[in-house]
Amino acid sequence: MKTSLADAALFDTEVYINYFLAAFKSVKTGKVLRLEKSDRCVLDRKKLRQVLDEYCTVGFNSIPFDIPIVSAALAGFSNKALKQIANEIIQDDAKPWKISRAYDFQLIECDHVDLIEIAPGQNSLKIYNGKMHGRRMQDLPVDEDAVLTHDEMDVVSAYCVNDLAATGLLMQTLKEQLTLREQMTKQYGVDLRSKSDAQIAEAVIKKELKRLTGEEPKKPKITPGKHYKYRVPDFAHYRSTELNAVLDNVRAADSRSRRAARSLCRTS
Repeated sequence: MKTSLADAALFDTEVYINYFLAAFKSVKTGKVLRLEKSDRCVLDRKKLRQVLDEYCTVGFNSIPFDIPIVSAALAGFSNKALKQIANEIIQDDAKPWKISRAYDFQLIECDHVDLIEIAPGQNSLKIYNGKMHGRRMQDLPVDEDAVLTHDEMDVVSAYCVNDLAATGLLMQTLKEQLTLREQMTKQYGVDLRSKSDAQIAEAVIKKELKRLTGEEPKKPKITPGKHYKYRVPDFAHYRSTELNAVLDNVRAADSRSRRAARSLCRTS
Protein backbone atom coordinates (compact mmCIF):
# COMPACT_ATOMS: atom_id res chain seq x y z
CA MET A 1 0.00 0.00 0.00
CA LYS A 2 1.63 3.23 -1.17
CA THR A 3 -0.66 5.60 0.73
CA SER A 4 -3.48 5.26 3.25
CA LEU A 5 -7.07 5.50 2.10
CA ALA A 6 -7.26 8.91 3.77
CA ASP A 7 -4.83 10.15 1.10
CA ALA A 8 -6.38 8.18 -1.75
CA ALA A 9 -7.65 9.42 -5.10
CA LEU A 10 -11.13 8.46 -6.27
CA PHE A 11 -11.02 7.10 -9.80
CA ASP A 12 -13.40 6.62 -12.73
CA THR A 13 -13.33 6.48 -16.53
CA GLU A 14 -15.69 7.26 -19.39
CA VAL A 15 -15.35 5.66 -22.81
CA TYR A 16 -16.93 6.73 -26.11
CA ILE A 17 -15.95 6.02 -29.67
CA ASN A 18 -14.27 9.44 -29.93
CA TYR A 19 -13.69 10.28 -26.26
CA PHE A 20 -11.85 8.82 -23.30
CA LEU A 21 -11.65 10.33 -19.83
CA ALA A 22 -9.78 9.24 -16.72
CA ALA A 23 -10.85 11.36 -13.75
CA PHE A 24 -9.41 11.50 -10.24
CA LYS A 25 -10.54 13.30 -7.10
CA SER A 26 -8.42 13.70 -3.98
CA VAL A 27 -10.16 12.36 -0.86
CA LYS A 28 -8.24 14.85 1.28
CA THR A 29 -8.47 18.07 -0.76
CA GLY A 30 -11.40 17.44 -3.13
CA LYS A 31 -9.31 18.58 -6.10
CA VAL A 32 -10.21 16.96 -9.42
CA LEU A 33 -7.86 15.93 -12.22
CA ARG A 34 -9.25 15.12 -15.68
CA LEU A 35 -7.09 13.41 -18.31
CA GLU A 36 -8.78 13.32 -21.71
CA LYS A 37 -8.15 11.69 -25.07
CA SER A 38 -10.15 13.22 -27.92
CA ASP A 39 -9.81 15.31 -31.07
CA ARG A 40 -9.35 18.37 -28.87
CA CYS A 41 -6.90 16.88 -26.36
CA VAL A 42 -3.94 14.50 -26.39
CA LEU A 43 -3.93 12.07 -23.46
CA ASP A 44 -1.14 12.86 -21.01
CA ARG A 45 -0.07 9.27 -20.49
CA LYS A 46 2.91 10.28 -18.39
CA LYS A 47 0.65 12.12 -15.93
CA LEU A 48 -1.85 9.26 -15.90
CA ARG A 49 0.88 6.75 -15.10
CA GLN A 50 2.28 9.07 -12.42
CA VAL A 51 -1.05 9.36 -10.58
CA LEU A 52 -1.55 5.60 -10.64
CA ASP A 53 2.01 5.06 -9.40
CA GLU A 54 1.94 7.59 -6.59
CA TYR A 55 -1.56 7.25 -5.14
CA CYS A 56 -3.85 4.58 -3.86
CA THR A 57 -6.88 4.87 -6.12
CA VAL A 58 -10.44 3.91 -5.20
CA GLY A 59 -13.18 3.01 -7.68
CA PHE A 60 -16.44 1.13 -8.08
CA ASN A 61 -16.50 -1.95 -10.32
CA SER A 62 -13.08 -0.72 -11.34
CA ILE A 63 -11.00 -3.90 -11.25
CA PRO A 64 -13.00 -5.61 -14.03
CA PHE A 65 -13.65 -2.41 -16.03
CA ASP A 66 -11.60 0.74 -15.37
CA ILE A 67 -8.25 -0.96 -14.75
CA PRO A 68 -8.16 -2.83 -18.09
CA ILE A 69 -9.49 0.26 -19.89
CA VAL A 70 -6.84 2.57 -18.45
CA SER A 71 -4.20 -0.11 -19.09
CA ALA A 72 -5.13 -0.10 -22.78
CA ALA A 73 -5.14 3.70 -22.82
CA LEU A 74 -1.63 3.75 -21.36
CA ALA A 75 -0.60 1.26 -24.05
CA GLY A 76 -1.63 3.82 -26.68
CA PHE A 77 -4.88 2.31 -27.94
CA SER A 78 -7.19 4.55 -29.98
CA ASN A 79 -10.56 5.77 -28.69
CA LYS A 80 -12.28 3.40 -31.10
CA ALA A 81 -10.31 0.44 -29.74
CA LEU A 82 -10.98 1.50 -26.14
CA LYS A 83 -14.69 1.62 -26.90
CA GLN A 84 -14.54 -1.85 -28.45
CA ILE A 85 -12.79 -3.18 -25.32
CA ALA A 86 -15.37 -1.50 -23.09
CA ASN A 87 -18.21 -3.10 -25.06
CA GLU A 88 -16.67 -6.55 -24.68
CA ILE A 89 -16.34 -6.08 -20.93
CA ILE A 90 -19.90 -4.78 -20.51
CA GLN A 91 -21.77 -6.91 -23.02
CA ASP A 92 -19.78 -10.16 -22.92
CA ASP A 93 -18.51 -9.97 -19.34
CA ALA A 94 -14.97 -10.43 -20.65
CA LYS A 95 -12.45 -10.79 -17.83
CA PRO A 96 -9.42 -8.46 -17.57
CA TRP A 97 -6.88 -11.23 -18.24
CA LYS A 98 -8.82 -12.36 -21.30
CA ILE A 99 -9.06 -8.80 -22.65
CA SER A 100 -5.37 -8.08 -22.11
CA ARG A 101 -4.43 -11.34 -23.84
CA ALA A 102 -6.80 -10.81 -26.77
CA TYR A 103 -5.61 -7.24 -27.39
CA ASP A 104 -1.98 -7.87 -26.43
CA PHE A 105 -1.37 -5.34 -23.66
CA GLN A 106 -0.25 -5.59 -20.05
CA LEU A 107 -2.62 -4.90 -17.18
CA ILE A 108 -1.11 -2.20 -15.01
CA GLU A 109 -0.03 -2.97 -11.48
CA CYS A 110 -1.21 -0.25 -9.14
CA ASP A 111 -2.35 0.33 -5.57
CA HIS A 112 -6.11 0.14 -6.04
CA VAL A 113 -9.27 -0.56 -4.06
CA ASP A 114 -12.58 -1.56 -5.66
CA LEU A 115 -15.62 -0.95 -3.43
CA ILE A 116 -18.13 -3.11 -5.27
CA GLU A 117 -17.49 -6.34 -3.33
CA ILE A 118 -17.44 -4.56 0.04
CA ALA A 119 -20.74 -2.74 -0.35
CA PRO A 120 -23.79 -4.70 0.90
CA GLY A 121 -26.02 -6.21 -1.75
CA GLN A 122 -25.42 -6.11 -5.48
CA ASN A 123 -26.45 -2.64 -6.53
CA SER A 124 -25.26 -0.02 -8.98
CA LEU A 125 -23.37 3.04 -7.83
CA LYS A 126 -26.48 5.12 -8.62
CA ILE A 127 -28.62 3.06 -6.24
CA TYR A 128 -26.03 3.26 -3.47
CA ASN A 129 -25.85 7.02 -4.03
CA GLY A 130 -29.61 7.26 -3.58
CA LYS A 131 -29.59 5.12 -0.44
CA MET A 132 -26.85 7.32 1.02
CA HIS A 133 -28.85 10.48 0.14
CA GLY A 134 -26.27 11.73 -2.33
CA ARG A 135 -26.72 15.34 -3.36
CA ARG A 136 -27.07 14.59 -7.06
CA MET A 137 -28.22 11.47 -8.90
CA GLN A 138 -27.66 11.31 -12.64
CA ASP A 139 -27.84 8.67 -15.33
CA LEU A 140 -25.44 8.65 -18.27
CA PRO A 141 -26.42 11.90 -20.02
CA VAL A 142 -25.46 10.89 -23.57
CA ASP A 143 -26.15 7.57 -25.29
CA GLU A 144 -23.17 5.27 -24.84
CA ASP A 145 -22.83 4.67 -28.59
CA ALA A 146 -22.94 8.35 -29.55
CA VAL A 147 -20.16 10.27 -31.24
CA LEU A 148 -19.74 13.19 -28.86
CA THR A 149 -19.62 16.85 -29.72
CA HIS A 150 -17.29 19.02 -27.65
CA ASP A 151 -20.26 20.27 -25.61
CA GLU A 152 -21.32 16.69 -24.94
CA MET A 153 -17.77 15.85 -23.87
CA ASP A 154 -18.08 18.53 -21.20
CA VAL A 155 -21.43 17.11 -20.07
CA VAL A 156 -19.99 13.59 -19.79
CA SER A 157 -16.98 14.96 -17.92
CA ALA A 158 -19.26 16.61 -15.34
CA TYR A 159 -21.22 13.35 -15.05
CA CYS A 160 -18.01 11.45 -14.36
CA VAL A 161 -17.02 13.87 -11.59
CA ASN A 162 -20.45 13.38 -10.02
CA ASP A 163 -19.78 9.63 -10.01
CA LEU A 164 -16.54 10.37 -8.18
CA ALA A 165 -18.55 12.17 -5.51
CA ALA A 166 -20.82 9.12 -5.18
CA THR A 167 -17.78 6.85 -4.92
CA GLY A 168 -16.38 9.09 -2.19
CA LEU A 169 -19.65 8.98 -0.27
CA LEU A 170 -19.73 5.19 -0.51
CA MET A 171 -16.13 5.02 0.63
CA GLN A 172 -16.97 7.12 3.69
CA THR A 173 -20.00 4.94 4.43
CA LEU A 174 -17.79 1.85 4.30
CA LYS A 175 -15.05 3.42 6.43
CA GLU A 176 -15.27 0.81 9.20
CA GLN A 177 -15.11 -2.12 6.77
CA LEU A 178 -12.22 -0.54 4.86
CA THR A 179 -10.26 0.14 8.05
CA LEU A 180 -10.60 -3.51 9.05
CA ARG A 181 -9.45 -4.63 5.61
CA GLU A 182 -6.41 -2.34 5.79
CA GLN A 183 -5.46 -3.81 9.17
CA MET A 184 -5.92 -7.39 7.96
CA THR A 185 -3.92 -6.65 4.81
CA LYS A 186 -0.97 -5.62 6.98
CA GLN A 187 -1.44 -8.58 9.29
CA TYR A 188 -1.63 -11.31 6.64
CA GLY A 189 0.44 -9.76 3.87
CA VAL A 190 -2.38 -10.29 1.36
CA ASP A 191 -4.31 -7.41 -0.20
CA LEU A 192 -7.82 -7.84 1.22
CA ARG A 193 -9.07 -4.29 0.66
CA SER A 194 -11.26 -5.08 -2.36
CA LYS A 195 -12.63 -8.38 -1.10
CA SER A 196 -16.02 -9.35 0.31
CA ASP A 197 -16.26 -11.01 3.71
CA ALA A 198 -16.41 -14.46 2.10
CA GLN A 199 -13.43 -13.70 -0.15
CA ILE A 200 -11.44 -12.52 2.86
CA ALA A 201 -12.18 -15.77 4.69
CA GLU A 202 -10.99 -17.79 1.69
CA ALA A 203 -7.80 -15.74 1.30
CA VAL A 204 -6.93 -15.91 5.01
CA ILE A 205 -7.57 -19.67 5.19
CA LYS A 206 -5.30 -20.20 2.17
CA LYS A 207 -2.62 -18.04 3.78
CA GLU A 208 -2.82 -19.91 7.09
CA LEU A 209 -2.81 -23.32 5.41
CA LYS A 210 0.34 -22.39 3.52
CA ARG A 211 1.95 -21.18 6.75
CA LEU A 212 1.10 -24.42 8.52
CA THR A 213 1.82 -26.88 5.72
CA GLY A 214 4.28 -24.99 3.55
CA GLU A 215 2.13 -25.60 0.48
CA GLU A 216 -0.38 -23.50 -1.37
CA PRO A 217 -3.83 -25.18 -1.24
CA LYS A 218 -5.02 -26.13 -4.70
CA LYS A 219 -8.37 -27.01 -6.14
CA PRO A 220 -8.69 -30.77 -6.56
CA LYS A 221 -8.51 -32.06 -10.10
CA ILE A 222 -11.59 -34.12 -10.82
CA THR A 223 -11.31 -36.72 -13.55
CA PRO A 224 -14.30 -36.68 -15.92
CA GLY A 225 -16.59 -39.59 -15.18
CA LYS A 226 -15.37 -40.01 -11.61
CA HIS A 227 -17.97 -41.53 -9.27
CA TYR A 228 -18.70 -40.57 -5.69
CA LYS A 229 -20.38 -42.24 -2.77
CA TYR A 230 -21.94 -40.52 0.22
CA ARG A 231 -20.43 -41.75 3.48
CA VAL A 232 -23.36 -42.07 5.82
CA PRO A 233 -22.39 -41.09 9.40
CA ASP A 234 -22.46 -43.91 11.95
CA PHE A 235 -25.07 -42.10 14.04
CA ALA A 236 -27.53 -41.94 11.14
CA HIS A 237 -30.22 -44.58 11.56
CA TYR A 238 -34.00 -44.83 11.87
CA ARG A 239 -36.49 -46.89 13.81
CA SER A 240 -38.59 -47.35 10.72
CA THR A 241 -37.71 -50.29 8.47
CA GLU A 242 -38.80 -48.31 5.43
CA LEU A 243 -36.54 -45.34 6.21
CA ASN A 244 -33.59 -47.59 6.95
CA ALA A 245 -34.14 -49.18 3.55
CA VAL A 246 -34.01 -45.73 1.96
CA LEU A 247 -30.80 -45.03 3.91
CA ASP A 248 -29.28 -48.26 2.61
CA ASN A 249 -30.09 -47.16 -0.93
CA VAL A 250 -28.37 -43.83 -0.28
CA ARG A 251 -25.34 -45.65 1.15
CA ALA A 252 -25.10 -47.83 -1.95
CA ALA A 253 -25.74 -45.08 -4.50
CA ASP A 254 -23.03 -43.19 -6.39
CA SER A 255 -22.95 -40.28 -8.79
CA ARG A 256 -24.06 -42.52 -11.65
CA SER A 257 -27.37 -43.31 -10.01
CA ARG A 258 -29.31 -40.18 -10.98
CA ARG A 259 -32.33 -42.24 -11.98
CA ALA A 260 -32.16 -44.09 -8.65
CA ALA A 261 -31.82 -40.79 -6.79
CA ARG A 262 -34.95 -39.45 -8.46
CA SER A 263 -36.70 -42.69 -7.54
CA LEU A 264 -35.59 -42.29 -3.92
CA CYS A 265 -37.02 -38.78 -3.82
CA ARG A 266 -40.35 -40.06 -5.07
CA THR A 267 -40.29 -42.94 -2.57
CA SER A 268 -39.52 -40.74 0.42
